[in-house]
Amino acid sequence: MKKIIFIGFLILSIPGGYAQDKSGLLEEKLVSTGFENIRVTNIDSNYYISFENNIYRWNVRALSTALDTIAAYSPHNASIELVQLSFDIPQIITQVDAISWIRFRSDTIKNNTIDTSLSVSYKTKSSWTLLKKQKPEKRNIARFDLVFYPQFYLSNLTYEKVYEIQFNIAPAIEVSFWKGMLLTAQVIFPIYNDCKVYGEGDNKIRPGFLVLTQNFLLPGPVFGTVSLGNFNYDRYGVDFKLNYPFKNPKWYIGMNAGVTGYSVFTDTGWEIGYLNTLTFSASAGYFLPRFNLRFEASAGRYVQGDYGGRFDLSRMFGETTIGLYASFTTLDNIESGQPNAGFHLTIPFPPGKRFKRRGFRVDLPNYFDWEYNGATELYYGRYYETRPNVNRTEHYFNPLYIKNELLKNRHYK
Repeated sequence: MKKIIFIGFLILSIPGGYAQDKSGLLEEKLVSTGFENIRVTNIDSNYYISFENNIYRWNVRALSTALDTIAAYSPHNASIELVQLSFDIPQIITQVDAISWIRFRSDTIKNNTIDTSLSVSYKTKSSWTLLKKQKPEKRNIARFDLVFYPQFYLSNLTYEKVYEIQFNIAPAIEVSFWKGMLLTAQVIFPIYNDCKVYGEGDNKIRPGFLVLTQNFLLPGPVFGTVSLGNFNYDRYGVDFKLNYPFKNPKWYIGMNAGVTGYSVFTDTGWEIGYLNTLTFSASAGYFLPRFNLRFEASAGRYVQGDYGGRFDLSRMFGETTIGLYASFTTLDNIESGQPNAGFHLTIPFPPGKRFKRRGFRVDLPNYFDWEYNGATELYYGRYYETRPNVNRTEHYFNPLYIKNELLKNRHYK
């Protein structure tokens, strides 16, 4: 008996066996936290981990929680390489030593010290190569969310009323059946509508987004999305997006192209037209990390066949984004163009932490996105969206923004 105990002690003392125990413990702790698509592997004291956040509203809070858990249950000499996923596709990687992160969170080192050992970037390739063949713990496949989206529209087109308002509740079923895929099925329930500019059909219960989306990652990295289905702005069809962040993550470029037709719900039923409208755009942006300030310029062809450009200036205050925009579009058969300007905002929806997903979850959207149209013309300069949760939070994956917020929120729990 004593020999068996001694042999067991020797096995546990072997670094490889000890590390294997730590890997299993890390998986268990990350699962209990509520994260999904978890993979853990290690080579000596280097720990490679991936996770997907579908429980915390803010990616920064999710990343802090994951790092706290990993640092607490891994050897203090461990080097952590943490890949954050979206639909099981790598987005960013955070690299830091476990002891440095513990000291940072406990206020025993200063920000400028952790700044040199904490790295956030798009360079996920080498770590993801070690992780991607591993079967993930707590996969997010076939887990349904019923999300109640609010819709709010405001217009000031007549002298009779200062504002005309429309408010809807639009619940949507969202589910993924394979890597990178998302199926969205939405129904719109009108609550209040005195805004005639959007049409009489807006007074009826009608379908909203009915979309199959496939996300993918190309070498570069290049982040891409293909969407097929019924969009907003009375459009249906196919849409294709690419976004390329440069090695210097302050800069990025993107492109978007789609072929759509009209899709309108009337008294006689659901009417759809031919796929005969080509839209496209190209964009370039710059992120100023000192102020979490983003500049973006874009140009292209819009839904009504008008050509033009747009400039956006956005400031990120933690989870809230506020910005201004200006645009100008023109048609071939008119002499004067259509200028426009306004502001937009993205604000967080409570709560900050959601219920863990079992097989089905009822939820609110993470963020509410709204844009004010300053001109009286709603016909030109319009582009459809492909999902109800498309908003400016996509820029919350920018590594410079993530690192800024980690350093600012060292006590965030």
